[in-house]
Amino acid sequence: MISKEELGLRIRNIRKERGLTLKDLERDSGFSATHISEIERGKTSPTIGALVRISQALGKDTSYFLEEEQLNEIALVRRDERSALPLGVARVRGEYLTPGIPGGRVN
Repeated sequence: MISKEELGLRIRNIRKERGLTLKDLERDSGFSATHISEIERGKTSPTIGALVRISQALGKDTSYFLEEEQLNEIALVRRDERSALPLGVARVRGEYLTPGIPGGRVN
C-alpha cells in the first residue's frame, strides 16, 4: 500500500498536469480546497468515497492513486524489444506487443 504522502503527491501531480487549481478541484469534487491541500501535503488521508470523487474530478481511475507501481497510460514495446510467444501458445510465430498487464487488469 502506498503512503499518504505518495497518494497526495500523485493527486497534486495530476491536478497540476490538468492545469487545475485547488479551487477548480474543490468545485469539481465537492471537497474544500483546504481539505484537498491537506491530502496533497500528506497531512490527512481521504476516505475511499472522497478518493473516488477526487479521482473522478481529475479524470483518473481511482486505482491509479492506490497501486504501488504507477502504470503508464500507453504500453509500447518496440520491435527490437519484443519477445516471442511460447511455441505452445499459438500455431503461428508471434510476438508480444505489450509488456504485460500488471496485476492482470485491463481497462
